[in-house]
Amino acid sequence: MYKSIVSGLLIFLAVGIIFLIFGDTLDVDLMKQEIGATGLLKPPIFFLGIFYWITINSLVEEFVFRQFIGDRILESTGRESVTILLSAAIFTLHHTVLLSYYFEPWQNVISSLGIFIAGAIWSLLWLRFRSLYVCWISHAIADVAVFGIAYLILF
Repeated sequence: MYKSIVSGLLIFLAVGIIFLIFGDTLDVDLMKQEIGATGLLKPPIFFLGIFYWITINSLVEEFVFRQFIGDRILESTGRESVTILLSAAIFTLHHTVLLSYYFEPWQNVISSLGIFIAGAIWSLLWLRFRSLYVCWISHAIADVAVFGIAYLILF
């Protein structure tokens, strides 16, 4: 449990620092335009979405990218290093495509690098502890930073 909290807080801190450095380069109008069509600019819906993403979606992602995909890679290659890199890369690709709607290409590259590092950390946690709970707590803490910043940007 300790490692999940520490890793989650370190990722939380990194997300916050990156936002402080690059936050003023974000196209908030574009984000609001893209997100507005979903209804997420209404605070009750936004908070419902945050609850879902931090609690349920992060757990589902850990199951899919760490346990399911990661274990298939480990079974196929027998190498933890390959498992960590490929699982993190697939996790990153999934997020990079989504972020391309909101970020400039250079911003997406920086974000994707951070997502890759986080995915590699969570893959390592999965391989070491074989517990989705450990990965999920870290992921959820990191998501609090992401969606906290989203709130600051949008409202």
